Amino acid sequence: MTILIPIIILLLIVIIGIVAIKNSKGKKQEMDYKTFYIIGISWLPLGIVFTASDMPIGIPFFAMGLVFLSLGLAHRDKWQDSKPLTKSQKKLSIALAVIGAILFIAVLALYILRSLYLD
Repeated sequence: MTILIPIIILLLIVIIGIVAIKNSKGKKQEMDYKTFYIIGISWLPLGIVFTASDMPIGIPFFAMGLVFLSLGLAHRDKWQDSKPLTKSQKKLSIALAVIGAILFIAVLALYILRSLYLD
């Protein structure tokens, strides 16, 4: 559990940094509420599963998933159509997916190892 908190804080700092860099370019972008909906759809069941398996990290995931889901549905009329990705955007999304998968596997492995050696 103690390793999860720094990982979550690090991820939040990276997300805030990316948002700050995008906003500092002077180009005002509209919110993509469809993305909020998709994140909410993903995090809500993840929070339920984590909470059901007695992992305290499940409650924040459940709460944030509920907030994202509600925010996305409340602004459904502002959903934007998807645009085709450029090559650099495709490379970035693949890299982020790989990093996310590696982090997920590492956290899962640490949780399993911890549960094996503490029992």
